[in-house]
Amino acid sequence: MTEAYITKKVKEYLMELKNHFGPAFYFQKVSDRFTDGIPDYYITFRGKSLWLELKAPGERPRPLQIYVLKRLAKAGNMAEWTDNIEDARECIDEFVSTCDAKSSKIL
Repeated sequence: MTEAYITKKVKEYLMELKNHFGPAFYFQKVSDRFTDGIPDYYITFRGKSLWLELKAPGERPRPLQIYVLKRLAKAGNMAEWTDNIEDARECIDEFVSTCDAKSSKIL
C-alpha cells in the first residue's frame, strides 16, 4: 500500500461525508511541493478544523511536519497524522463526532 493509495481512499471517504453533510463539511488537499511542512488535508466542519497528514505505511512525518502539526494543535485545531486508512477514517470520524451542531451557521 502506498501513500497515494491511502490519499485516494481518504479523499473518497471525505467526499462521502461532504455529500452527506452538504456545505457544512468542507475539505481541501493543501500540500504540494511548494508548501513544505503543511499537512495534506484541511478539513472543516461546523466551525472546527482538522489538519491531517498522510504517510505511507511505516513512514513518519518529517521534523518540520511534526513542528507544523504541533503549532496547528496549539492554535486550537485538531492536527493528526497517520500511515493507514483505518486510522485516518477513525481520526476523521472522531473529528466529526466532536463538532458541536450549535456552532454551525448558515450563510
